[in-house]
Amino acid sequence: MNRLALSDFLSDFRHYVFHLNEYRELLGLQDSMRKNLTKFCESANQIVGDQWLKHRSEMANVSSLVSAYRSVEWHSENYRETIPFTSKKDLRENIAAYLNPKYSRDQLWLRPTSGTTGKPLTSYYSPEFFMEFQVYILIKFAVRLGILNESILSRDVFCAALQGGDNFPNRVWPCPGDIVGLILRPTIRDQDELSLNRFFEVVEKRPPAIISSSPRILKYIAERASISQRASFKDVAGFISCSSELSDDLRQFIECVFETPVYDSYGLSEVGPVAIECHLKNSMHILHEQVLVEVERSDGLVAQEGEGEILVSSVYNDAMPLLRYRTGDIGTVEYGECNCGFQGYSIKKLDGRVLKNFRFGSFEYSPKGLGNLTSLFPIDEFRISQVESMKLLVEVQYGKRTDGLLQKVEDYLKDRMECEVHIEVQRVEFDEVKKHSRYQFLEGL
Repeated sequence: MNRLALSDFLSDFRHYVFHLNEYRELLGLQDSMRKNLTKFCESANQIVGDQWLKHRSEMANVSSLVSAYRSVEWHSENYRETIPFTSKKDLRENIAAYLNPKYSRDQLWLRPTSGTTGKPLTSYYSPEFFMEFQVYILIKFAVRLGILNESILSRDVFCAALQGGDNFPNRVWPCPGDIVGLILRPTIRDQDELSLNRFFEVVEKRPPAIISSSPRILKYIAERASISQRASFKDVAGFISCSSELSDDLRQFIECVFETPVYDSYGLSEVGPVAIECHLKNSMHILHEQVLVEVERSDGLVAQEGEGEILVSSVYNDAMPLLRYRTGDIGTVEYGECNCGFQGYSIKKLDGRVLKNFRFGSFEYSPKGLGNLTSLFPIDEFRISQVESMKLLVEVQYGKRTDGLLQKVEDYLKDRMECEVHIEVQRVEFDEVKKHSRYQFLEGL
């Protein structure tokens, strides 16, 4: 298969970087990762019944190595009743209790969460799991979607996983074993025409088969593409939305602009991908090969079906195994057979993941990029409320008195806005018992 060589790609697109040391580590893992991929492909449509019967042995073997789960009575008939809940607070306060001692800290890869649902925390990945995130997960998604055909396998560029942020370079990886073409991680910066035009240039010359990103970034490139009409996306086989809720209106808009299907997925930085839609888009089918999903119902009972807070258990990342991890997302999980051939558990509805935009007249601003306030400034917690059509009230909690802190937060937020918004910053003490939402939106806008 005569695909474009990495050196030729780097010659054509000089703003991309290739990290040789990372790739060498990836090559060292390719045999085990290809076995995992083969196993995934073979079991993609296997019938799944009781998830705990499927995962019990593996969960016990891995989770018993970390101190947080040594009290689980895996050999008891009632072992499920001994499995504790795990929260983000648990990870923030005692992450060492959830790390597998078989790895030293310098072996692990680190990834911080976005901070939209609370103070950011750092997830620790084994080398295999990190490389799964970088390379193999979109191959698995293509398998589940049923679009991994010869045409896609022969593409020079297999996928472009778009990321936001100011400090990430555009990166490229060849796929070990040459299963698929190049794998790109372009960075699309907020309102940055240069980063967008560079991505459009890739789409024009070496169109990716699959493009994945958050709904916010997909919306941005769709809006700009519809205006500029510069790049043609006709050779893209599908868009995959991740990171936050994809509304029906936004899906229709993106599909209308690109004339290409958009598929929704669900995952967490802490455990990785959890579920993805099939080509029928009826629901998101759980990746049973990697995770176990339950719900905690309103009556406090934990079940594999029903409506409630979604709980995820997974030891796929054996560096940081998690049991009954509280996602903070409210959803409905059902068991059934899909016309695509999948038979197992699916997430039919998610009610708790929608993060709206602040609207100031005709301008919209996503709070997605504000979760890093606690890392940029010495504050413990915050809440941003839109109290008037053009005014934000920002409440911050911090310990030691810091001269000029409130003004610095105000200046930072004003720099992020692209319209004249009045911002008032106040110091407060939040109720530690009563949970609060970080973002309050003005109804009716």
